[in-house]
Amino acid sequence: MDFSKVKLKKVSQKPSVKSSPEFINDQSSQYSAKIQEVSLDSWYDSMKDLTFLTEFIPLSLEQIKRFGVICNAKSKDFSLLKDVQQKLEAVISSFPSHSAFVKTSFRSPKDVVTDEVIQKLIDEYVSKHDAPDNNSKLIAFMIATGQALKSKSGQQALELLSTSSRVAEDLELALNSKPDHGGFQCQLVIREWIDIPLEMEFRGFVYNKKLNALSQYYHPVYFPSLVTSKPFIEKQILQFFQDQVLPRLTVNNCVIDFAILPSKIYVIELNPFNDFEGGSSDGCLFDWNNDCLLYTSDAADEEDS
Repeated sequence: MDFSKVKLKKVSQKPSVKSSPEFINDQSSQYSAKIQEVSLDSWYDSMKDLTFLTEFIPLSLEQIKRFGVICNAKSKDFSLLKDVQQKLEAVISSFPSHSAFVKTSFRSPKDVVTDEVIQKLIDEYVSKHDAPDNNSKLIAFMIATGQALKSKSGQQALELLSTSSRVAEDLELALNSKPDHGGFQCQLVIREWIDIPLEMEFRGFVYNKKLNALSQYYHPVYFPSLVTSKPFIEKQILQFFQDQVLPRLTVNNCVIDFAILPSKIYVIELNPFNDFEGGSSDGCLFDWNNDCLLYTSDAADEEDS
């Protein structure tokens, strides 16, 4: 799959991006509250045994400012964040896999993966696996995109973070948050890298602490194995949610990502439920507008009674 000849179509209208700084600043109080109630540091201690090894590096106001300088500079001077880089090195090297997925309190730098990096990783994948059709090539593309976010050193992590527009927006949000709203605590989240088969990652939709819907996470591709294993997977995740997750869940509404590995089921992360202006959690195989009653089945049951 060669993306070198792909060109973007020009549009005359500026798109409305709900995660843009302009929008965030307009909705800062509600937006920050919704993000922080599902942020990893808000639930990690209570679900530590259900998720991946994770460490946090809080960023001071001065470090956030320096980070912003690096993000906006064409030539990156990482000596400005030497202390942060050293902490990243120590954490990453402490993980059994010696590799990590690094993000801010809320978002990952997934927007920085270049076509050149993806193409190289796709070629490596295709050389080891058969990819005879577009579905297989799309799977290779998604695997490559994910692998490009793996960091094996502190500098590699900073390089990814400092070239991300998403990260730059989070830093700006942190700097512009009003103190009387509790501010927007920004920190780096370092999670041990664990390879998850694409077909074994799922997104669940929780309303009133009830898991109402479940979808494969990588929805643009077809996984034949999921067709036959659907009832078993549904039963596994529902049981896991009821027995392990629900007793520790502190929010009524949220979106939860799960991973099924041979050894155990993991909670990957929590995201905001799209019940507020600016909500942008992906519905995967569902649609937030058309499937609203499915997500909120309790409300639907009340209307039918």
